[in-house]
Amino acid sequence: MPVQIRPLTPPLTPALIGAYRDVFSDPPWDEYWTETAARTIIMEANRDWLVAHDEALPNIILGFAATMTATPTELSRYLKADLSPLPSGRYGYLADIGVRRECRREGLAGRLWKAAERGLRQQTVAGILLRVHRAAVTYGWFHEQLGYSVIYAYDDGSDRVILAGLT
Repeated sequence: MPVQIRPLTPPLTPALIGAYRDVFSDPPWDEYWTETAARTIIMEANRDWLVAHDEALPNIILGFAATMTATPTELSRYLKADLSPLPSGRYGYLADIGVRRECRREGLAGRLWKAAERGLRQQTVAGILLRVHRAAVTYGWFHEQLGYSVIYAYDDGSDRVILAGLT
């Protein structure tokens, strides 16, 4: 059966926790996530999760995307960034997207993104935001190929920026 992209269901939560930990332990993040910490992120009430899943691999999530909607004020607090120049309204935020190492370069991240974007646009958001490192592959894809603009650059010595695609 081909890979399906669908909303997270409770039986797949343990598999998502494993995928989250695996994806973010790889470069460029190199982060160690305990099961408890990953569960806390995944169970945040304001996130909607999509998972890439193959029924032939019942306990494995191949990739995931998490989105949320919020006002510029709420996103400013969440992202620790001044987003006050944004017009009022609700914005979609791509909180997380990841694909297991062995499934990369197969178009899965693009499929997850398109499903996440479709879900956000159905909520009639004023735009979609995401936070990335300029050195990450996702920066080039969103900025150069999809036309997202840098609306905020962190001044903490990192190369993190917030990109926006306004509707």
